[in-house]
Amino acid sequence: MIASVNLSDWLIMILLAMIIDAVFGGRAFLGRISGLDRLFFVVIDWLSVQLNRDNRSDSTLYVRGAVVLAVMLPVLFMLGLSLGSAVFQHPFVTLFCILLIAMIIGQKRVWQVVREVNKALGEPRGSDSATETEDRYKAARWALERMVLRLTDGLINNVIIILIGGFALLLPYRFLAMFVANGAPAGVAKPTQPYYSLAVLLYDLISLPGTILNAIIMALSLALVPGGKINVFHGATLIDLSSITARRLPLALFANGLAIAFEKGGDLDKTSSTWIGPKGGRARIKRRDIQRALIAAFIATSLVFIILLFLLGFNEAY
Repeated sequence: MIASVNLSDWLIMILLAMIIDAVFGGRAFLGRISGLDRLFFVVIDWLSVQLNRDNRSDSTLYVRGAVVLAVMLPVLFMLGLSLGSAVFQHPFVTLFCILLIAMIIGQKRVWQVVREVNKALGEPRGSDSATETEDRYKAARWALERMVLRLTDGLINNVIIILIGGFALLLPYRFLAMFVANGAPAGVAKPTQPYYSLAVLLYDLISLPGTILNAIIMALSLALVPGGKINVFHGATLIDLSSITARRLPLALFANGLAIAFEKGGDLDKTSSTWIGPKGGRARIKRRDIQRALIAAFIATSLVFIILLFLLGFNEAY
């Protein structure tokens, strides 16, 4: 491991962070604090305004994006090394690091959003226009998309990154994730601007272990949901060269397991499908779909917690 903290210490910190997120992670508490992702996103957005300009050639934009990564990722790696070596030097630093991980995990906040959308879908609104009704379904799809991607990118990927390299890898990874999010705020379609091309490639490669583990955990979770599909891999289109794999794979599995559909988003050509999901998957999300999705997310998060407890016990025993 790159950082000086041993595996058991990291496992304990992650477990405590998950508990803190479950108790205080809502918008009334930790959700009010701007976390690391928000800080990175503000910096990246400012850099994008300065460097990612329409009047520059594709090669120039690609090089500019690569230079930003070449400068920032090593700097954040060194900063993460320093933070990792100081984790247990002072109780304040330890608490700060646990809270930092809890805010990055951020499961409870997105669950709250999904519950609010579910409540809104159940409210009688006979006077809604066709546009207002469609907006409600779109909000439901967006909320479920955020929940699924938060499970992958917020929890599972970060856990793997922390266990491999501590903050020395976590800080660069979060910067990379926010760099991609700046180019593709929603959906799975890759950004069309060359400025983001290298970031998307690195993000998919680094996220691959977490994406695979998430697929396994998600398959188990969806199989345990009442009315869920046993084999969510069957018939699911998991890979698409025009998509960000780390986003498409979990959304495709989730859509296939619950027979729903997500919007692909981005700038699509006429030959590309605008939807992710099985043939006949519902774009109009129902309350029952959201309830089953919340159950699946809870089961998946619980499985991650149990796996971490098992690893902690095994590491302490041997």
